[in-house]
Amino acid sequence: MKARRIAIIGAGMTGPAAALFLKQDGHEVEVFERAPECEPVGAGFLLQPSGREILKKLGVDEAVSALGTRVEDLRCETFSGKQLFHLHYPERKESGLGVSRREVLGIFMQELQRAEIAVHWGTEVKSVQEVAQGKVVLRGQEDLALGEFDLVIVANGARSALRDSLQMTKRVTPYPWGALWWMGVQKSPLYAHTLHQVCDGCREMAGMMPSGIVDGQAMTSFFWSLSHEEWENGGEKMDPRQFSRWKERVLRLMPEREEFLAPLTHAEQLTYARYFDVRVKSWGRGQVILLGDAVHSLSPQLGQGVNLGLRDAYQLARALRVSGTVNQAIKVYQKHRRWETFYYQEASRYLTPMFQSEKGGLGVIRDLIFPPLMSSQWGKHLAIKTMSGEWFSSYLQE
Repeated sequence: MKARRIAIIGAGMTGPAAALFLKQDGHEVEVFERAPECEPVGAGFLLQPSGREILKKLGVDEAVSALGTRVEDLRCETFSGKQLFHLHYPERKESGLGVSRREVLGIFMQELQRAEIAVHWGTEVKSVQEVAQGKVVLRGQEDLALGEFDLVIVANGARSALRDSLQMTKRVTPYPWGALWWMGVQKSPLYAHTLHQVCDGCREMAGMMPSGIVDGQAMTSFFWSLSHEEWENGGEKMDPRQFSRWKERVLRLMPEREEFLAPLTHAEQLTYARYFDVRVKSWGRGQVILLGDAVHSLSPQLGQGVNLGLRDAYQLARALRVSGTVNQAIKVYQKHRRWETFYYQEASRYLTPMFQSEKGGLGVIRDLIFPPLMSSQWGKHLAIKTMSGEWFSSYLQE
């Protein structure tokens, strides 16, 4: 295997994971991140058994688990009390793990430092310029040269401007709905190990997800479904009266969470996240390869985004290990990742409108179909394997 000088664009979760795998294989790796410092955006996220499998290969699962909260089941019900599904992770197997982005990213940063991998904060890569056969130069602000590399890995998210500048055949479709997020201290044992959602039709949905330990306290992430149109038309500028009315809507769905939500007192505490469906025909071009949300972003309805990115990182390192050229590696990498990502993108695309849309009829159909389907042995089996990522374990090639 040829050792390469590799630049990774993006220091979220996927980029650092790829950097660590590639460093283990003897490559020289540098990470570039436009954010001025290590300040992760967002609340918590759910590590599925499929993602935890990758953390074990990196040797960080134990450290992450120590700062995570075990998620034993996923539960969703309607405002009227009808249970849509209640899924438990299989006994004798790993559960999900609710974690804080800040804590997990902190662990990754420690590992990068230990591996002597440089992270260039506050450095935005604007373009990639081919200068010789198999060599590219990164260009930053004002066309500043940032270094010459054998390979560039773009892992800076669904809205990657660098990906867009490469003129790859792609489709980036914004979902019309997103979510408001906030993270608070979990003081009650109620649903302490449950991802819990309540919905009223397709327009209103509230959820709570255990999100690990931060500064010694157990945290829970709260999320509220919100259309992008509503966000742009005043959602981001709610005055105290509007905020009070919005919070009444939340407590109508989850009255038992009033104490937990008490510290949430103004709109500035909320973070809005919009979601995208990203499809790219070829996952690489020349000396550039796409990774994670930059190549296959999806709605978080199935809780798979970070987990898919981690699996990308592992599979890309393996593809480079067994391939003679970058072009061959791109083909091997995409071959082993396309079916898993396609499955979750399609499942998310069809499921999301049933929980987040203006189509009230879909909510009626959902409320009729989901209870018997998710109570059947076949339906529950399919849902649990999808949730945990178990369907695609064989695709994680050694």
